[in-house]
Amino acid sequence: MLYLSYLNESHCLKLEDLCIYPGKLVWCLYIDLIGLEVDGGVFDASILACASALSTLKLPKVTYDEKSGKIEIGDEMKELHLDIFPVVSTYSIFDNNVVLVDPTYREESISNAVFHLGVHEDTVGLFHKSGGVPISVKEIQHSIKKRCKT
Repeated sequence: MLYLSYLNESHCLKLEDLCIYPGKLVWCLYIDLIGLEVDGGVFDASILACASALSTLKLPKVTYDEKSGKIEIGDEMKELHLDIFPVVSTYSIFDNNVVLVDPTYREESISNAVFHLGVHEDTVGLFHKSGGVPISVKEIQHSIKKRCKT
């Protein structure tokens, strides 16, 4: 899933924080998303939902004895820390280079192209576009500048 690769590539979560014992034990997290109503912005909402879930996650402290192979799960809970809180915006491009931010499903379906942009401070963490008309570098830079101002 694209949203999981973005969360990983944006470095919002240090994967080392999921390590219980180096080379032996690691936490494996699963996030299931269910959309009850979809009218555009699914990707944006998915990123926010995943980041929110991770930011409130508490894992039990686990100890591992290498000699005996014994694993103990303690009562103490450890919060997972997010280094950044990723935010993604969806853009639709129409004729005459009109760019619409946060389009509805219908607007996405009639646009010439749709792209997703994930920005943290002034760094682009994600740019994803599948299909549609080509987008110029100028249009992308303009969208980034607008996104960084908000």
